[in-house]
Amino acid sequence: MGKTIYAEQTLHGYANGHQLLASSCALELPDRKRMDELSDLSGRHSGEGFVNYYTGYPIENGNKYVISKTWYASEMIRPGCVWTHSLIFNTKDLGQISDLSRLISSFQRPVSSSFQDYLCRILLPAEGVKLFPSFDFQRLQYAIFTICASATSKCVIANSNSTCFESELFMVLCSLPQEILSTFTFCTMSYDVRKYGDSLFQYQIIPNAVRNIPTRNYSNIMVCEEFSSIEKYPYWIQCYMQALLQDTLQDLYCFIRQYGTEYMTFTCYNHFARLYFALIGEMEISLTEYIESISMLFKSSQPLSQKTMELLLDNTFFPEVFINQEYQLLEIIEMKHLWPQKDWIKKLKCKIIHNTPEKLYPYMQRYIVGSLPVQICELVEDIIHELSPNHLRVVSHMDSNICFVLIRKNYNMLLCPDIWKQPRDFQQEILCAIGRTLEPELIKKLLVLILQTDVENIAEDMYRVLGNPLLPLLYDAICFARLIGEDQLRNWTPILLKDPNLLLDRILSLPESNWRQELFLQIDMNGEGFAQCVKKERWISLYQEFFKKETSICRQVDIAIQFFPAVFCTTYHFDDDFVRDVVGTVYREAKNNTMNSGVWSRFQHILPQVEDYQAWDRCLRIRRALDEKGYIVALIESVT
Repeated sequence: MGKTIYAEQTLHGYANGHQLLASSCALELPDRKRMDELSDLSGRHSGEGFVNYYTGYPIENGNKYVISKTWYASEMIRPGCVWTHSLIFNTKDLGQISDLSRLISSFQRPVSSSFQDYLCRILLPAEGVKLFPSFDFQRLQYAIFTICASATSKCVIANSNSTCFESELFMVLCSLPQEILSTFTFCTMSYDVRKYGDSLFQYQIIPNAVRNIPTRNYSNIMVCEEFSSIEKYPYWIQCYMQALLQDTLQDLYCFIRQYGTEYMTFTCYNHFARLYFALIGEMEISLTEYIESISMLFKSSQPLSQKTMELLLDNTFFPEVFINQEYQLLEIIEMKHLWPQKDWIKKLKCKIIHNTPEKLYPYMQRYIVGSLPVQICELVEDIIHELSPNHLRVVSHMDSNICFVLIRKNYNMLLCPDIWKQPRDFQQEILCAIGRTLEPELIKKLLVLILQTDVENIAEDMYRVLGNPLLPLLYDAICFARLIGEDQLRNWTPILLKDPNLLLDRILSLPESNWRQELFLQIDMNGEGFAQCVKKERWISLYQEFFKKETSICRQVDIAIQFFPAVFCTTYHFDDDFVRDVVGTVYREAKNNTMNSGVWSRFQHILPQVEDYQAWDRCLRIRRALDEKGYIVALIESVT
């Protein structure tokens, strides 16, 4: 299966007021209120001639992005009711969707009173060649022009219906960088000016009938030229469209980000796009012309000009268009009063790292107490970012305070094996240096290292710092690592048990059969709805692995009890051998009166109740449970 991303779903509609009807995820109260509001009708409308429309906006401080489709609910008695199906993406994932047609077709209007289809995530492909829906080149350029040309809130007049730019809008939307998408709001058919909190929506398509409302009520909103009135678009718009279609806009984002993420805003976006496409265009421009263009486009141009000089001196400017420009650099430095210093810093930094990293120790002692001059402090920080894990011992002399600072500045230092050979107090202090979420790949490498090196059992400390994102990576690390002792693996048992669903899904991939079985027997199967969440095929695989391969009768009983919720608390119907083995094994113990009360109490609560005078008869309750589930009771009577 190829790489996929997922979207959570919600459905809003009328039920004693417009409200959330179904959801695949739990929403924070502020986000839920916002979705309740923005999923309702976008202004007053009678429903006559109503056309479905889309709305997009961020939640969770921009970390998630909602795209909704709204239909008029004409079947409702109350006028003005709508259905709104929303997909909630991680903002960073939206640009990875490889098939936009699949995204558009994922929106579904309810067809019955059952909303079950909205209670699970939707998966979308996220690799391979970018596939676009059918689109019109002129409309695509218009969408790029009206969305990206400025940061001003804009309205676009729709003479026909809101779906006239559907494909083109989604193509532009899913090509925007995460930083911009995290603040972008749009609606493809607003019957009144829409707001996101106290701010106007940034992009609204409005019907021709209400075209005067925006400018009459708001001075800070712009009504765009109509589609049919634009004969030719600026050069950068055409270039942007080609880059979008060729899926190379990441190059533009790299170009902007090299100046700093603070420039990845709508205010700067189109300015940088003009610069970038001019640089890679057919007409060659000089460095001087480029710096002058920066001065014309940006009010505060000196920091950008300074940054350009530093990038060029570091040989890191992207794209590589200014080669052997030393004299022009000198002219610009003098003309703009710029004086970048990174040329000598880079050389010095490389020499220290490669030749004498141990001489950094006295500087690190002074750095952590704040006694270094500013210039040297900046140099030390540059060096720290370039150090490898193998440098940590010689640079820090394993001083815990210095190690703490090194790791805060360079999380790769966590991969130094020497850390995980220290006493537990030292390791706990180092874990406290993790002040933000680590990259998954780094966490995985760290876990492999700890599994192979640590003898202090810091599993709980790792979980306390990294939380649930640690768990799937832990499975990968355990499977990847080699020569891990059973005692070391058992240190991580309490951590794996924190997510029983994930454990059942990954347990068969774990090493050491004894440990796997111990883990299985420690899972609490009795949580409400837990057994149903596990697929039937998974239950059968677990049965084949743990029950069928076990030869100890006592252990078979314990294992069989673990499968009781699968048999009696799910809608699954298992085959006769499964039921005979699982239920029959336990039934035999009950019939022979060899089952103590502690064992019986583990599962008796899921069996049917009987009259008080029959409550002593454990076998009766098991037979009743089988009968209620539609199984043949005789299956278990034959087990000896």
